Amino acid sequence: MAASRYLSCIVVFYAVVALAACLDNGLALTPPMGWSSWNHFHRNINESLYYETAQVMIDSGMQAVGYKYVNFDGGWWKGHDTGHAVRNSSGYLQYDEKEFSKGMKALGDFYHSKGLLFGHYTDSGTHYCNGDKPASQGYEKQDAALFISWGIDMVKVDACGSTVKPETVIKLWESLLNASGRPRSEE
Repeated sequence: MAASRYLSCIVVFYAVVALAACLDNGLALTPPMGWSSWNHFHRNINESLYYETAQVMIDSGMQAVGYKYVNFDGGWWKGHDTGHAVRNSSGYLQYDEKEFSKGMKALGDFYHSKGLLFGHYTDSGTHYCNGDKPASQGYEKQDAALFISWGIDMVKVDACGSTVKPETVIKLWESLLNASGRPRSEE
């Protein structure tokens, strides 16, 4: 039994190493390490939390050992407390101006000025994992353009409300983000 489990671990290890070798494109040579709001704060977030967390990451030495990302998760959009994510007449998702009065671009600029990276969240389906609607399905171009305008370095794309194959979603988001011409973060 133990030998079988050991062999399984070896097989999984080599499968992961082989997969990593296939993606030898110079990007994400280490895991994207950082902090994400969701596990502790869920939708109870505001800009002070993100500014303060970034400073703690620097002051505590986390940044110096490779923790570079400050990641937004759910609850940043206007309407997060109603179940309806608000989009403007052009389909662009609106952030909660009450909780983020300086705006998302200001946060991104702050992170970059400190040598940190800005991670963000969306869902590839019709609704977010918490049920809020509409998510990115059908709005991918607007959402990618919006995130790029904020200076996002990484986008976490969930698939809670998606009916599309993950490979299709990945290719779509990759093409939209690459088309921006914005340089990729190289870790």
